[in-house]
This record gives sequence, structure tokens and C-alpha cells, in this order.
Amino acid sequence: MNILPVPRITIIGLGLLGGSFGLALRQAHVVREVVGLDVSQDILDRALERGIIDRGTIDVETAFHETDLVVLAMPVSTIIEVLPDLVRHLSKRTLLFDLGSTKGDISRTVDRLPEHIRYVGGHPMSGTEHAGVDAAQATLFSGTTFALVPHPPADDEGMVLLTDLIRRIGANPTVIPADRHDRIVAMTSHVPYLISSTLVRIADEAAQTDPRLWDFAASGFRDTSRVAASNVRVMADTCLTNRTHILAGIKQAQSELNKLTQWINNGDQQTLEQALEQAKTVRTRVFGERGRNVSTKKVSFQGERGAFSEIAALEYFGDIAEPVPQPWFDDAFDAVEHGHCDYGMLPIENSLAGSIHVNYDLLLKHNLQIVGEIKLRIVHNLLVNKGVTFEDVRQVHSHPKALEQCVEYFRKHPDINAVTVLDTAGAAKMLKESGAKDTAVIASSRAASHYDLNTIDKSIEDNPQNYTRFLVLSAEPEPPHGERVKTTLVFSVAHVPGSLFKAMSVFALRDISILKIESRPLIGSPWEYLFYLDIDGKADNQVCQRALDHLQEFTTYFKLLGTYAEGRTVG
Repeated sequence: MNILPVPRITIIGLGLLGGSFGLALRQAHVVREVVGLDVSQDILDRALERGIIDRGTIDVETAFHETDLVVLAMPVSTIIEVLPDLVRHLSKRTLLFDLGSTKGDISRTVDRLPEHIRYVGGHPMSGTEHAGVDAAQATLFSGTTFALVPHPPADDEGMVLLTDLIRRIGANPTVIPADRHDRIVAMTSHVPYLISSTLVRIADEAAQTDPRLWDFAASGFRDTSRVAASNVRVMADTCLTNRTHILAGIKQAQSELNKLTQWINNGDQQTLEQALEQAKTVRTRVFGERGRNVSTKKVSFQGERGAFSEIAALEYFGDIAEPVPQPWFDDAFDAVEHGHCDYGMLPIENSLAGSIHVNYDLLLKHNLQIVGEIKLRIVHNLLVNKGVTFEDVRQVHSHPKALEQCVEYFRKHPDINAVTVLDTAGAAKMLKESGAKDTAVIASSRAASHYDLNTIDKSIEDNPQNYTRFLVLSAEPEPPHGERVKTTLVFSVAHVPGSLFKAMSVFALRDISILKIESRPLIGSPWEYLFYLDIDGKADNQVCQRALDHLQEFTTYFKLLGTYAEGRTVG
């Protein structure tokens, strides 16, 4: 199997999951070509229009030509039905991968296929009540668990590729056997769906005699019944292909309902309260005091769990934050711009390393507003797997900037080699997964906690005055609240003598402080520049507004990026 990017991937079925998988692959740049196979030419045309696939076909031979990975994104019963015919067209090197919601029946079908067939099962723990190609979202899998189900004998090469691929699209790959997977999802997804559907049906039956019932169906009923709006064909298929575990779950639910019936009938308030309190305690422990789906705000950030950007999000938003990791900065912006996340948390400058230029460029590329900021003290810690001592360490992995900020530490320990990786938290995650006994990583204390790593040295950075300023981004502007308000803007001027001086003088004339200036090349116009300014003041107050109006007399380009309260410093 080729290492990423994969030359060609074929997706069969371009509904919610298949379409979202294609979008995620293409936006993460982990595949050179995505081919779509579907029975409907209209669906293929729509998928091509939305950028889900590079090309589409209704012909199996064409779709499978020189493909490296075939993704089955269909109902489980359909997968089982078509598998024997499909595999006749597969080369021995092609890896077969499915996104089916149950795994047992598929695994038993694969048992009957020729021995050379390479197969790994998959199931993303994400979705919406919407279906079809138009419901596809590039960020559908962001921050979610993505089950990987190996089929014995395990295809180690295929597992490595899929683990990397899934991680690149922002999901968290989790290896699990087929039967255990089906037992878990029966309890967490399939039985809840049936209970939700039952709730709606009995309410509708009651509404036949009392039409006012729906006037009283408020947010509690809406939240409890949401999954009843899921794709009926898919859910019915799921129930029938996981019947053993679902029937066990229904039996358990019936037993609990019988207990409730008895307690209520007997007026046993104490026992009833104990049972309800137990449920409340468990839900609070798992999802937080306010619940994950009701009051939380999804906050997009680049990196893995435990990244400093995630810490910044949690510090800024508190317990309403639901951080959503993204593989690249561009993806973090996209998630907010396309409405999949409420906010983005992006680093913009470090007190030691300076500006993060890629994010200045992305501020211009994406139509988002800066609505806040926070300054976070960056503390670098040396983390290892359980049982590893400092004497065992031969190499340290981390982001290049983190390694640069710990140069003196490496000088004191010349026998330790520094190895660069994509990000600090990603290094921690890979260390945990590898189980390496000769490797350490530089990362945050949160990463240590999240990945269950030991901290063998704290605060190893050269300079304690190490802070990163993060911007909070939103699709819409928000009124700033704070004693000091800042405004960020970007502009360009004509390439003539005195033009920049004239532009900057509009602020000096009005005693407006310029807090930061950043210049970036103007793409497409060599030796011309864009100027990013942070100024002291609110854009719509009279003095600032006059300055900005005056500025535009000298500019060839002008864009207001946001007005927001000066952020607090943490740490």
C-alpha cells in the first residue's frame, strides 16, 4: 500500500457518509484522486459539483481501475449483497474498507470471500438526521471516534494506512473487534434510536385525541426525539443486521421500565429518586454539567487533543467549549466558515518566535471575523510512556518551534536527538500509540493527562516569557465587551513614494495607537505588500471611524477583520 497521499480512492455510495468522507479526503489533501461510483448519474453530477469527487462513473470496471482503496459507504445489507460480485473486479493490492454501522454480518461475509481479499472494517461515530449527497460535510468526522475493525488475519499495512488517513481528516481512530463494536453501538446508538422513535409514535397517538399536545412539546422533547428523524432505511437495516445485541438492549430497557412502573405505582419516591439521581450523575460525568449538545460551543482548532490551541479554547470559553481538532489551519478556518463549528481558535503570534504568517494569510482568504483573543503562557514539559526513565530517552519528538524554544535543554543533554513532527500534541498521541521506551515528547501538561503519559521534567523552555496570542474567529461579528477594545484591519497602498506614510498618518493625526504592524507579500504582485494593523479603539466610534474613512482614500485594498476586547493573559 502506498503511503499518503494515496494515488486513487474509489467511494461507492455518495450519501451523507460517503460524500462527507470524499470531502474530508480532498480537503485534507491525503489522496490525489477520488473516484465516485453510484447507480445514479444525477448523484454523481451533484457530487462532482460539490467537490466531493474528482470524477464519477456508474461502471464498476472503470471505478476500480488502478484504485488503491475502495470505500463501501452503503447500508450494511447492500454491502453484504454486492460484496461477492465487487471483489471479482479488485486487484490483489487493493484494500477494501467499509463505513457500515454494524460489523458482524459484514465480517462473516468477508470470511467467505477469496483469501487474497484485503479488508478492514470501519465505522465513523458521527452523523446527522439528514441524508443524501447534499447533506455531506467535510468536517462531519472532526473530533469524533472512528472505529477500525481488523479482519483476521489482520492487514497490518492496511491498518497503518487507514489509521493515518483517519487521523488526517480530523477523527480519532480506535481499534475494536467486530462483536464488541456491535454490542457497544447497540446500546449507545441503535436502542436509543428505537426508544426515540417509540416516544414520537406514542406522542403522535396521544395527539390524535388531543391536538394541543404538540404546542407543549418544547426543547426537552425535541432533544430527546431528534434521532427519530434519521434515515429510516439505514436505521431499519442497522436494526436487522445487529438484532442480537439490539434485542438484548431492548430486553434490558423493558426491565428498567418495569421497575419504574412498579416504583411509581407503589409511590416509592425514595427508590425513584435514587434511580433518577444515578442517571443524572452518570450523564453529568460523561457529558459535563450543561450537556454536550445543548449549550456547548464547538471550537475548531489545529492539532490533536492536548494542543495549546485546545487549552486556549477551554480557557476562553470555559465549560461550554467543545474543542474540535482539525489536521491543518485551513481546515480550522473552513469548519467555522461552513457552519460546522461555532468558533475557531487560531494562534497568531508568539512572544519569542514572532508572527504565525500562515494564519495572517488565512485571515484574508476566509470571510471570518475576529471576535476575541486570549494570551496563553506556553509551558513545555518532557513526557514519556509509563515506566520510562530519563536515562532511557534517546530522542525527543515535537513541533519545530517547541524544539527551538528548548535549545538550552538539548545543549545540557547532547546525547538526546531532537526530531521534528507536525505538532506537540500529535507527538504525544503518537508516543502513546507506539509504546516507545526510548522516546520522549515536548508537549503540554494537558497532553500528558489526555494520553496518560508521565511528566519527567517540567518547564524546560529556555525563556519563561513564552506566550502565544490566539484569535477567536466567528462567521459573524459580535459586540466587544471589555475596558479596552482593539480593531484589526488589513490594507494595501499604491506602490508610489509616500503612500504608506500617508496611510499611517491618519492614526497619528487622531492620537490612535497602532499596537501591531505586520506586512505580508501581496500574492500575484511581486514586491507589493499587505499591511495588517492592530489599533487601539472600537471601529465604529467617531474618532476611529473617521480615521478608517480617511485611510481608504490612500488604499488600493481595505478590509476590516474585527473589533474585539483585549484578551486576558493566562498562566
